[in-house]
This record gives sequence, C-alpha cells and structure tokens, in this order.
Amino acid sequence: MEIESTRIFVKVVQLGSFSKAAEQLKLPKSTVSRTISRLEAEAGTKLLFRTTRSMTVTFAGQAFYESCLEPIFALEEARKALLFKDSMPSGLVRLTAPEDLGLEMISPVLSQITKSYPQLDFQLNYTDDIVDLVKEGYDVAIRLGKLSSSRYKAQKIGEVKMVLVASPKYFKGRSYPKSPKELIHHDCCGFNLGSDTQTWVLAKNELRIQVKANVRIQANQMSSILKFAKQGIGIGLLPYFLCSKLIETGELLRVLPEWEGLSYPVSIVVPPGHGQSKRLKIVIERLSQVMKEALSA
Repeated sequence: MEIESTRIFVKVVQLGSFSKAAEQLKLPKSTVSRTISRLEAEAGTKLLFRTTRSMTVTFAGQAFYESCLEPIFALEEARKALLFKDSMPSGLVRLTAPEDLGLEMISPVLSQITKSYPQLDFQLNYTDDIVDLVKEGYDVAIRLGKLSSSRYKAQKIGEVKMVLVASPKYFKGRSYPKSPKELIHHDCCGFNLGSDTQTWVLAKNELRIQVKANVRIQANQMSSILKFAKQGIGIGLLPYFLCSKLIETGELLRVLPEWEGLSYPVSIVVPPGHGQSKRLKIVIERLSQVMKEALSA
C-alpha cells in the first residue's frame, strides 16, 4: 500500500467526511474516493461504509486507522522539519477542556503563548463532555477525573481540591455549622445532579464521611455555583482554584475548613502520534507548568 493512499484514508476517518478530507488535502473528491476504493481492493475487505449522507468505519477500517495514525502523523511532522517549516512553531492547535478549567486556567496561558509565538493559532472547545480526540481531530485535551484505559498518552498534572465556602452575607442571622452533618439544615449550592437533597463525600485526613446537603440551587457550571455562593444563596462545594482569591480577600469564607470534598485528578491527554511537534510541545509544557503551580496552591 502506498503511503499517500494511507495518509488520505487516515484523513478521511479523522474528519469523518470525504469532502472535508478532499478540501483539507487540496484534492478532488473523486480522487479521494478512488483512493479508498483501491485500498479496500488491496486489503480485500471494506474499510468504510458510505452512503450519500453518512460514513461509518468498519471494524477492519478502525483497526487499520489506529495502526496507521501514529506513523502517518510522524511522517507529516518529519516532512515539516525537512522543509524547515517547523523551526518556528506555527499552525493550528485544537484543544478541548472542561469549561471551568478552560476559562480560569487555560485561556490565560494560551493568551501568553500567542503573544510569544504569533504564528500559532488555537481552536478551543470548552465542554464537560468527553470528546473523541481522534474522530474530532483534536491535538490535546485536558481531562478531569479518572481516565479510562486507552492508547492515548496521558500525563497527570495535579488534582482539583474541593472546599466548602459561603459568603459572610449568608451567615447573617444563621448559625455557623459545627459539623458536616449540620449541612442538612443549611441552604446549599451544588452541581446539577437532579435531586434537591444530595450526598456529599467529605474527607478529614484519612476519615471519609457521607453527608446530606440540602441543595437549594443547582447548576452544571462550577463558575455559576461560585456566583450563587458569593451572593449569599448558600454553602457551595467548589474547586479551590476557582475561589482561592475570594477566600484570601474575605469575600468568601471557608466553611468547616478541616474538611474537604473528594479531589479529582487533572491530566493532559494527546492522541497517538501527537505531541512530538514543536508547536504541541510548547503548548503542553506551558500548560503543564502553569496548571501544576495553580493546582498545588
């Protein structure tokens, strides 16, 4: 099989479209289609099922794609280096991350990088959904929580610490909770789990307990929960990186400061074959350095 034919196949699967692959490769769509048909004839099996409206990768096609992705990416990067196109970091970096981490930590880092490297461009997707990096064509992801087993390369850079906070306004006319069990008698702000009463897991040294929290207002963004806590709506269980500055200024108070919520690991993840180019190394190193410092504070 020719390397160029394999490269075309990889691009079709990566973009999920013959038309998009042809556009990116600057080839006629008919050439891309003939190339895939020739590959299938050589392999003696279907690699893609295609209709006028959709395209599906077969089991054999997926296995072939995963085997080819890393070497094809390495060849493309080697060709850039040979043509001196990678001596100065340039090109597009596509990144996905959880919304709160993206807005609070990642965007400021990328702003600094774009000033230092004006030929670098970024396309960002901040979402709490788990995005298929290969299928959607992303170069790097920031993932929150335990990672499932995969062929992706992952580097843990820290943990998100969860703390209980509330505005001083909230405690006007209210007693301060003396133990986690008293949270059930307070208004709370929590992540949207679809229930008014939620179970929060709190830890103190090696001790872990489950407590009921009377969640008066719920949201699917931690930044929104932070705003509700600032307004005195109730006690929130929030990432420390989001509220640390407000705790320092006294705008928010640590509630039951000897107790914390469960921590969540944060990892940088790249698909097979990615991460070796100069542009991605710079982005990953900067993100890793800044986020490690912020998460360890």
